[in-house]
Amino acid sequence: METCVIYESRKDNCWIAHSLRTDQIGTGNDVVEALADLLLGVDQLLELAEEEDNIEIFRAAPAAIQNKARTAQSLPKEIYEIAHRKARGDWPLGIEVTVPKRGRFVTNLIEPIHA
Repeated sequence: METCVIYESRKDNCWIAHSLRTDQIGTGNDVVEALADLLLGVDQLLELAEEEDNIEIFRAAPAAIQNKARTAQSLPKEIYEIAHRKARGDWPLGIEVTVPKRGRFVTNLIEPIHA
């Protein structure tokens, strides 16, 4: 199972979702956007690995990122579900949600996006 840490990068003026086992990143204006972007990136990595033999899926994230995950609080399941639905294009237009503005969060990527 893949895990990611989601944190605010003031330097980059965005949120970053960083996977710990595949060392992929997603970015966005909030937690949901960053996580949805990461989910799409991991999905693309898995699809590419199915097509080409020389694609390495697992590469651990740097120690500094692993350390961020150790001190992060768990992301609410509902926020993960919203990001997952947005990544799949299955989120109703016009529905707004309030997401955390500060903090550091960790969550498991429950399932690959591609079928």
